[in-house]
Amino acid sequence: MPRWPSHLANFEAVGTPDYGEGRARGAAWQVAVSIRVRHNVGPRPHWATCRQGENAVDDGIRFDVDGWPPQKNEARSMFAANHRLADRVVALLRAAGTVLPTGWAPFAGPVGLDVVLRGPRRPPADATNYLGGIADVLQDKSRTLIDLTHLGDLADVAVFVNDCQISRISYREEPANHPSYEVRIFPA
Repeated sequence: MPRWPSHLANFEAVGTPDYGEGRARGAAWQVAVSIRVRHNVGPRPHWATCRQGENAVDDGIRFDVDGWPPQKNEARSMFAANHRLADRVVALLRAAGTVLPTGWAPFAGPVGLDVVLRGPRRPPADATNYLGGIADVLQDKSRTLIDLTHLGDLADVAVFVNDCQISRISYREEPANHPSYEVRIFPA
C-alpha cells in the first residue's frame, strides 16, 4: 500500500492503474483508478444511513452524456453564462435531470461517484479536473454566489447536497468512436 503525504492521510488507493499490454502497440487503451476516502471518526452518523424517503434509489442514479465532461481547471466559474464550457455544464444537468424522479431530494449522506469516460483518443483534460467539474455541477447550487438565471430550471438539478459528501470515486477511460461519459452516483 503506498504511503500518502500527511495532508492526504484520509485517502487510500484501491487497485492500481491498468494501462493494458496493448497500449504500447497502439491498441485499445484503458486507465482505471479508484480512490476511497477513509473516515476514521467512529460509527456512521444517523444522516449517513437514513434513506431518502420515497425517492430512495438503493443502487444510485446512472446516466450517459454525449461529449466531454465539464472540467474544473480555472478560477472563473464554469457556471458563468458565457463560460467556454457552458454547453458541457448544460448537457450534464440535462442528462441528470432526465433520470431524477419527480420530487427528488438530493442524497444527504455519503455518496460514491463512478465515471466512465469514452472517446477516440485520450481526453483533453485529466481525471481530477473532470471529476471536480462533474461533482461541482451535480451538487446543490442554491448557495452559489453566481447568477444562474441563464440555466433556468436546470439550476435546480442536484443529485447530492455538497460534493464533500463524495467518499468513494471510480474513474475509467475506454475507447469509443466519439466522446461520451457515464456517471453513476450511489449511496456509499
